[in-house]
Amino acid sequence: MSKPRIAVLIGGPSREHDVSRLSARNILSVIDAQRYDARPILITESGEWRVYTSLLGLEADTPQQVWSAEQVLAQLPYEVDAAFIAMHGEYGEDGTVQRLLDRATIPYQGSGARSSALAFDKAASYATLRRQGFAIPDYVVMSRSEWVANRFKRVRQILTALGDTVVVKPSRAGSSVGVYMVKTPERLADALEQVSMEFDQFIIQKCIFGQEVTCAVLETENGPIALPPTLIRPRSAQFFDYAAKYTPGASEEITPAPLPPSHIAAIQRTALATHRALKCRDYSRSDFILTRSRLWLLELNTLPGMTETSLLPQAARAYGYDFDQLVHHLIERARNRPEVIELQ
Repeated sequence: MSKPRIAVLIGGPSREHDVSRLSARNILSVIDAQRYDARPILITESGEWRVYTSLLGLEADTPQQVWSAEQVLAQLPYEVDAAFIAMHGEYGEDGTVQRLLDRATIPYQGSGARSSALAFDKAASYATLRRQGFAIPDYVVMSRSEWVANRFKRVRQILTALGDTVVVKPSRAGSSVGVYMVKTPERLADALEQVSMEFDQFIIQKCIFGQEVTCAVLETENGPIALPPTLIRPRSAQFFDYAAKYTPGASEEITPAPLPPSHIAAIQRTALATHRALKCRDYSRSDFILTRSRLWLLELNTLPGMTETSLLPQAARAYGYDFDQLVHHLIERARNRPEVIELQ
């Protein structure tokens, strides 16, 4: 009997292309070759799909097949039985690749196209979550054209609405790409200028000072469970930025978080509620700031990182799932999913 063919999708036209490759290497290194025929597929930044027979082939860049974007829908159903999306940022987390896989009738792990698109768009997800009563720090949504039209006026409006210590970030990006913490009007103007050069829409959010915590949700045959939360203490950065996330030793990450049981329960309860509110599937990870009086929700990630420094594998390990068990669990979630195609 032939083994299930699992496409591990990597890269994509995203600013987080390199992070995706790190996640994919970890995933491919633990997939059981006795159970699955894992097939790495690297999506280049130009949109070309390069199909490899193994991790070694990927590392040597010796693809077995190369597909143009137009060939993918015709070829993919004949080559794979399910997909593991090891992608981050645009294309992988914003619903694009999910819609493509739905059209090709290829099951995959993680949230569907609609939920992925909603969670990836902070402006849209903040509005949705606030309507449902979640504590989201005050924020302003701004477009590039609004900023360029009257820079001085926009800075004054932000200072009046949010105060002088804020976080500037793209509306649609992950891994803390393009994120700035600013404490002066001059620095605010500089940060807005920088982010506006790369992104069409961005968020300016009131900075909340407290403890950074994150909590993952994993769906099982018995329903979704909240994994042990992680307390994050960046060693040098002001916040958990890109370098702090992906540089080994740059942050102290403590799992389970050394917090009172009542705080742990509140974090896990809110992570589960956020997962459900955005109609996520299989797994997610929510990021928070915990103050003395409140738990503030910052964002939800539908495809948490799977690198050696990533938070989801740490939380799963604390719960009792080794990394290979986590990967195989997610593959089986994809393989056993009823065929439900989201038409966009």
